[in-house]
Amino acid sequence: MVRARTPGNAFMMFLATAALWAFPQTIAGQQPGSCTYDACALSLFTSWTGEVRVVSGRDALDLTGVDRSAALEDIFRTNDTAFNYYGRFARRDRFADQMDYLAGGLLLTGVALDLFDGDGHSFWAISLDAAGIGLYLIGSPILRTQGMNELSRAVWWYNRALPR
Repeated sequence: MVRARTPGNAFMMFLATAALWAFPQTIAGQQPGSCTYDACALSLFTSWTGEVRVVSGRDALDLTGVDRSAALEDIFRTNDTAFNYYGRFARRDRFADQMDYLAGGLLLTGVALDLFDGDGHSFWAISLDAAGIGLYLIGSPILRTQGMNELSRAVWWYNRALPR
């Protein structure tokens, strides 16, 4: 249902806009902290085992692993845009985990059909196994890569807000 604009609604919108313009306030996530870029800039560090960690500052102080954790969420909460990109990372990472579970379920179901089928390899068992392998080898890594791109953007926006 479309709501009609009346002169009263337009006047209220004008008053609200004028009040925001006349009395600007800083949002809590945009207030500058005491941390400088050299001491607190974040970066993503990959170890020789392939594990990605979030490190801070020139000394590369190890903060946390790359996962959906409260520690990582608290870090990005100080910047609205960084927190938005962290939310995108968390959604993609969660969806990739769910895709892994689905792939495992498809693989196990295919193997179970194959074991309990008296004729040997059935069409459904092979199809379920192929779908599970496809999701695990193609779908999940694509989502994880997209998630890491979003996390990289979150780190960039966080670092951009730090005083030099």
